[in-house]
Amino acid sequence: IYPSSSQRSVYAPKSLSPKVSPSRSRSRLEALDNLVISTIYSVSSKLCASTSNIIRKAGQSFPPIDEDQATTLETVLYLLEDVDLPSSPAKKTSRELSGTLRNMKKVEQAIEMLGKLMDNDGSEASQ
Repeated sequence: IYPSSSQRSVYAPKSLSPKVSPSRSRSRLEALDNLVISTIYSVSSKLCASTSNIIRKAGQSFPPIDEDQATTLETVLYLLEDVDLPSSPAKKTSRELSGTLRNMKKVEQAIEMLGKLMDNDGSEASQ
């Protein structure tokens, strides 16, 4: 039942997978990193589009109370719909990372705008 002492090893069992060179392993990780970054960028762009649709509907349901708020609403919508696609393949990953950060900032601003629109509606009802 138990392996003989010549078959047992005090060291970790040998891996069944072939040895991969460090540079090949690094390129696999880079490819995986790039895939994750591209996916996150794609999701952030979709969040901008969805947020734009929500803000547009909210603007109809909760009309802005003044010209400044209407202008801010239009600006936020414009920013959400302005998608910056990575241009050169050489800098694609860094452009996607910066694009993701910009998209998340746009969504943050849109949510703040949505809160202001809804607060205005609540304050008018109470007056």
